[in-house]
Amino acid sequence: MCSSDLSYYYLSHTTVKHFQDTLHADMSLAEMLQALVDSTEFAELPVRHNEDILNTELAKNCPLKVNQYMMDSAHTKASLLLQSHFSRLTLPSADYLTDTKSVLDQAPRVLQAMVDVVAESGWLAATLQALALLQCLVQARWDTDSPLLCLPGLEHHMLYLLQQAGLHSLPELLQLVHRGGYERLAKLLRPELEERQVEEVWAVLHRLPVLQVSVQLEGLTLREGARTRVQGGSSLTLSVTLRRLNKPGRDGVRVHAPRMGKAKEEGWVLLVGDPCTRELVALKRVGAVRGSSRVSLVLEPGEQQGAREIGRASCRERV
Repeated sequence: MCSSDLSYYYLSHTTVKHFQDTLHADMSLAEMLQALVDSTEFAELPVRHNEDILNTELAKNCPLKVNQYMMDSAHTKASLLLQSHFSRLTLPSADYLTDTKSVLDQAPRVLQAMVDVVAESGWLAATLQALALLQCLVQARWDTDSPLLCLPGLEHHMLYLLQQAGLHSLPELLQLVHRGGYERLAKLLRPELEERQVEEVWAVLHRLPVLQVSVQLEGLTLREGARTRVQGGSSLTLSVTLRRLNKPGRDGVRVHAPRMGKAKEEGWVLLVGDPCTRELVALKRVGAVRGSSRVSLVLEPGEQQGAREIGRASCRERV
């Protein structure tokens, strides 16, 4: 990462050195979170008198272990606040709510820089982990949580309402809503939710973006599951068209993320990677799609690899 990147992200030079020393190709989400909170940007998070005791109690309810001898550390507190955010735990005081807001103001910016560092290194798995952690920040959920829990009012013990109907993902639930309308959704949720809460779920479902993705390689359309053979040593242009199938409503392209504190607009990240070599070939960020958006990525298969196959994963309508 060069000096221009530093100014873009407003990062301390010590944070960049920390990234260089810490980040690697096969990071777990726990390691990624630790690398994030150990950044210089969290060094000034206040740890007030007796908060080391509160941190010790809070750590008992957090899934990831922290150093029990560092409960007075700002970095340890940042980890506990983010874990509490993902787990939606009740915090011990109003000061902790203020501190969480401070951490959430800093974390996305630092994490976006981490995405760029691991992407520039060509680490596919680490890039995916960093993006997963970014989604955890926005939705205040763990990456292992059901995506259905991002809907308002739904908690873990209520998932049976949807799972017994064979629904395990947001696209599946959206299809049911489009076919059966409000009453079909309400019939599923009324055993646990009040009518007002059902209406909130209905409203959020209609805000979710539904995208149709089409991919072309040098003008040749790649169909789902199809593979095409290319020759190494020559540049190739991969064109991706994102078409929104549902129009933005009165909230526009604002994401449903009530626990983030700040309004956030939709955004997409296009990745091209080789799952066999675990190499990231290309990454491109795309802003909110209101109608149709077409972007291009330049791929350069190495000459030493000779001819290789490029395939397209299943690209059904995405939410």
